[in-house]
Amino acid sequence: MKRMTFTARATAAMLLALGMTGAMAQDMSAGKAVFSSNCAVCHQAAGQGQDGLAPALTTYPGRYASTEAGRKLLAHVVLNGMVGAIENGGKQYNGNMPNFRALSDAELADVLNYIATGLSGASAGGSQPFTADEVKAGRAQSLTPAEVRRQRADVVREAGL
Repeated sequence: MKRMTFTARATAAMLLALGMTGAMAQDMSAGKAVFSSNCAVCHQAAGQGQDGLAPALTTYPGRYASTEAGRKLLAHVVLNGMVGAIENGGKQYNGNMPNFRALSDAELADVLNYIATGLSGASAGGSQPFTADEVKAGRAQSLTPAEVRRQRADVVREAGL
C-alpha cells in the first residue's frame, strides 16, 4: 500500500471535513494543479498574495462566488486578465494580471473552484461549483483588462467590501 504524504493526508482530511468527496475532490486537485502552475508565482502557493503586486485570494473570491455578478467577475478575471490599481483587504495593488484564455474552460472552472473554496477552506453560503459551461459563457464576452478592473470595482461596491 502506498503511503500518503502529510500534505495529501491534510488535503484529504480538509475535503472530507467540508463534505467534498468524489468529483468535487477531483476538481480541487485539478484546480490546485492549475493554480500551482499558473497563479502561485504571483499569488503565492497558499494564495496569500504579495504586497503591492498580487492580492490575497483567500477571502474575496469565496465571497464573489456567491453572487451572479461576482461569478462573472471571477470568470472575466481569469479569461481577460486585469490591470490597474485596486484595493484588497486594506492594501493597495497595482499589478498586471495576464489572461489565461489559453487554458480550457474545464481547467479555468477547476481553478476558480479551488480559489473560491480550496484556498479559504470554505465556500460562501449558497455558492455552487463553477462549471466549464459557465466559463464558456464568460469567454463569449471579451473585455479589456481595464474593463475587468472597473467590473471588479462595481462588484466590490455592491458587496460592501
